[in-house]
Amino acid sequence: MTLQKVTIKLGLWVAVGGLAGWGGLKVSTRLPEGAVGPSSATSGDEEPAVEATLQRHVKRLAANIGERNDHHPIELQSACDYVQEQFLRAGLRTSIDRYAIGGSLGNVIAEIDEPRRGREILLISAAYDSPVGSPGAQQSATAVAAALELARLLANGGHPRAVRFLVHAYGHQPMEDGSSGRRFSLRRMESRGDPIQLELQLDTLGAWRGGYPQNLPFPWNTILPARSDYLFLCGGFDAREPLLDLANRLRSGGRVPVEGIAGPAFWPGIGFSDRVALLDQGAPIIVVGDTGHWRHAAAGGPQDEPESIDYAGMARAVVALAEAIGPRLEL
Repeated sequence: MTLQKVTIKLGLWVAVGGLAGWGGLKVSTRLPEGAVGPSSATSGDEEPAVEATLQRHVKRLAANIGERNDHHPIELQSACDYVQEQFLRAGLRTSIDRYAIGGSLGNVIAEIDEPRRGREILLISAAYDSPVGSPGAQQSATAVAAALELARLLANGGHPRAVRFLVHAYGHQPMEDGSSGRRFSLRRMESRGDPIQLELQLDTLGAWRGGYPQNLPFPWNTILPARSDYLFLCGGFDAREPLLDLANRLRSGGRVPVEGIAGPAFWPGIGFSDRVALLDQGAPIIVVGDTGHWRHAAAGGPQDEPESIDYAGMARAVVALAEAIGPRLEL
């Protein structure tokens, strides 16, 4: 057999193997379909109140405070102070994990129910800074607003796991050592041996455009629906089981459609930034959001303002998450 024929045959086998591998990967990463069932809530009366609170938080962060990052340190500190104040108002035990750069800036840590021996921690995280040049409504005031409202809704405690919130700076630009503010606190938690079982990282949550298409890149456009009305859950392969459990809880509530994917870290949207930072601790991470830039093109830009947020859709998603985290929740 000539070298040319060997090369052609090898190329064909590689192509066939690649297609088969992609097909298997697609099947293995897409979570099973699940219909949105009848709502478990007796009424939707709580959603308008949640909607108003979310809107107040987003406007405070993105309009009253505005751009908040190292280029605007006073505003960054104001955002930190506001987050701590709101957690305290919700009745949570709150502390600041201060950076070593001086001043009072740091990550806000708030806890529902004190962790005790044998009790694992559910960590819920969000970034309170904004990208450079952006007021940061969608990215990421919506995530912070969701964290604050989840804290209020879940504050009565009684959950199977201790619930801890980590709302941090340096989510959109790195610290001097190249890491994020989130990693700063995660390293400290790891050194203490904190039993973190799972992290829910809240991402952009303000875009709900129903049947309007979104600009999905490859490989997502071969897997996800084009519409813009679902809550998106994604994580690494290690997150598949808890991701499926969360998706089923959300679907059974019937408030919002849910799509979920557990895939390899090299896929865009799963491994970028520090979203798999807990893997070295053995704890999976699930990113919870609305698909971000793919659905809201202005996210993280100069036009990312509070007026562009769909607060009604955001309220549905936040209440659904609260019900999924705390099944005995009383709204």
